[in-house]
Amino acid sequence: MRKVIKILFTVCLALIMLSVTVSARSEYSNRYTAYRDIIPKYDQMMEHLYMSVTEGDIYVSLASYELKEEDLVAIFNDLVAYSPELFFLNSKITYRYFDKNGVTYVAGLYFSYNYQGRELREAQRDFEEQVDYIASLVDPEMSDAEKALFVHDYMESLYTYDSELNVYDAYRIMTGEYGVCKAYALAYSAVLEKLGMECIMVVSNEMNHAWNLVQIDGKWYHVDLVYNDPGCDKPGRVWHDYFLLSDSEISEREEGAHTGWATALVCDESYGGFAPWEGRKTQLTYLGGRWYYIDEETMSIARVDWNSRESETVYTFNNRWYTNSKRTTKWVGLFSGLSAYDGKLVFNTDRYVVSLDPESGEQRVLFEADFDEQISGVMVHKDELKCYISYNINGNDESYVKRVKLSDDGKELPEKPDGVDDYSKLPFTDVPWNHERYTYIAYVYNRGLFTGVSETKFAPESNLTRAMFVTVLGRLCEVDISEYNKNVFYDVPPGQWYSPYVSWAALEGIVNGIGNRRFDPMGELTREQMYKIVAHCAVILTGIDTVTAAELPFADRDSISAWAYDSVKYCIEWGLVNGHDGDLDPTAKVTRAEAAEIIARLSRLLGK
Repeated sequence: MRKVIKILFTVCLALIMLSVTVSARSEYSNRYTAYRDIIPKYDQMMEHLYMSVTEGDIYVSLASYELKEEDLVAIFNDLVAYSPELFFLNSKITYRYFDKNGVTYVAGLYFSYNYQGRELREAQRDFEEQVDYIASLVDPEMSDAEKALFVHDYMESLYTYDSELNVYDAYRIMTGEYGVCKAYALAYSAVLEKLGMECIMVVSNEMNHAWNLVQIDGKWYHVDLVYNDPGCDKPGRVWHDYFLLSDSEISEREEGAHTGWATALVCDESYGGFAPWEGRKTQLTYLGGRWYYIDEETMSIARVDWNSRESETVYTFNNRWYTNSKRTTKWVGLFSGLSAYDGKLVFNTDRYVVSLDPESGEQRVLFEADFDEQISGVMVHKDELKCYISYNINGNDESYVKRVKLSDDGKELPEKPDGVDDYSKLPFTDVPWNHERYTYIAYVYNRGLFTGVSETKFAPESNLTRAMFVTVLGRLCEVDISEYNKNVFYDVPPGQWYSPYVSWAALEGIVNGIGNRRFDPMGELTREQMYKIVAHCAVILTGIDTVTAAELPFADRDSISAWAYDSVKYCIEWGLVNGHDGDLDPTAKVTRAEAAEIIARLSRLLGK
C-alpha cells in the first residue's frame, strides 16, 4: 500500500491545539442532502467529522470508510453547509490518501481552524449571543411563516452584501453586519434552527451562489436573502421577490432564475397562506401582535392582523425626498425604513427619524439630519439607530450610514448625534416638527438670524417685508451696523431698526432699490426680488459668478422678469433655490418660511 500527501486546497495545515466547546448533536444526520443516498456510510462519516471538529481534533482517520476524494469534498461541504455553529472551521483542508486495488481512497483528513483558545471561546460566545438576540425578538406565538418573515426582514435590513467577497461564515456576518450569500444563508439557518424550525442552506455550483430552504407547515420553500437585498443596500430596504418560492417559481424568475442546486428536497407547491409581504420593498415590522408595513402606493404606514387579515392606516407621509443636494426636484416615491423600539414604531421622513405610538398617535423626533442632508432608510438594532444619509436614492455615491446610539437606560434616544448642529425643538406652536421647512426655520432661529413674531409664534406663512429680509441677510453676514449710517434712500430714514442694514446692502451693491432713490422697506418681497438680492450677495461675498444652466427648470420661466432671470439661474446653479410644485411663481410674495430656507442655504454656501 502506497501513501502520499495530497493538498485539496491552497492553504497548508498549521498544527495548533484548540479548546472547542460546541455542543455536539445527539443524532447527526443530514437527511436533506442529495449525497446521503449516493455515498455509502454517509451518516456515520458525517457524524464522525462533526464530533471530531467539536472536540478540536487536528486529524481524523477515514481509511476504514474507503472514501473517495470527490465524496470527501461533498461530505465536507455538507458539514459546513449544515452547521453554521462550526464557523471557526477553515474550509481549506489537507488530507492523506492511499491506493487499493487501483482505486484511490482518503486515508485521513487534517482540520485547520480560524480561531483558537480564548479567541475561539469569545467568538463562540458572541455568536450565540447574536443568535439568541435575534431569536428573542420573535414572538413564540407566531406561525412558522411569520417567524421566517421576521428573521428574513430583520437580517435583510441589518446586513450588507460583502462585494469584496471576504466574509463567508455566520459569525462574521452577525458581528460585522456584512457578508456574501453563504454567510447570509448560514446566519438565517442558525436563527431559525434556534427557533425550532427546519432550515438548510443549498448551494448551486452553476451559479456560484447559496440560499436557503425552509419548512413551513410541512412544505419546503426557497428563501434567497441576497437576491432580496437591494443592490443599493440601505437600512430598512427589503425586497420579498424570493421569499417562500417553489422550485418552479424560483427557476422561472425572469429577473434571476435559479439553477443547479443540489438537495434531496422537493419544493413542489406554491405558498398558499397569507402573504402580506407581497409587493413590499421595506421591512415588515411586528409589534403588539400585528404586522406593520409601508404602503408606497398610498404613502402611508399600515398595520394588518395576520389571522383576520384586516388592515388599517396608522400614519400618512406628507413629505417628499429630493433627487439631489441642490433640492431642485423631488422624487415621487417613498424612501423610509420601518422598525420597532420600546413598543413603538420607528421610521424616517426625509429629515427625521420618528418614534410613533400606533395606539395613541403620539410622535417624537429621535434624530434630525443636517439641513443639507436627507435620510432614505433607517432601522433599529439593539441600542443603535442605523440611518442611511443620501441624496442619490438609486446609488451609494456620497452616501453613508449614520449610527446613533441609544441612551444608557435604553429608553431615550438623543435628539441629535455628535457633530450635528443643535436643531433643538422650537418654541413656536405654529411650526410642528413635520413642517416642510422646520429644519431651515430651526437653523436660522438658533443662530439669531430670525426671531418669531411672538414668543410662541413664528408665522411661517406670513409674508416678509423687504426691510426684514435685508436685515436677516445683514445678520448672516455679521455686519457691523455702527459703520453704516448713511441715508441712501429717501424712504429709509435714519434710526430705524433696519436702516443700517439697508445702507450696508446698498453700499455693497447687494440692493439698488425700486427706482427714484426709493427702497420700499415695508413692501412685501417677491420671490424674484429675493433671488436677485441673494444672488448679488453671493457673488460679492464669494467671488463666484459662474452660471452654466442653459434653461430654467420651471414651467413658468417665461414669466420671470428680465432683470431677475440671470439671478434666478445663479440661485438654481448653486443650490439656493428649488422649484415650487413645478412652477417658480416669481411674483408671488415670499413667506417667512421660504426666506428662512434660502438664508439657511446661503449660509452653507458662504461657509457660515
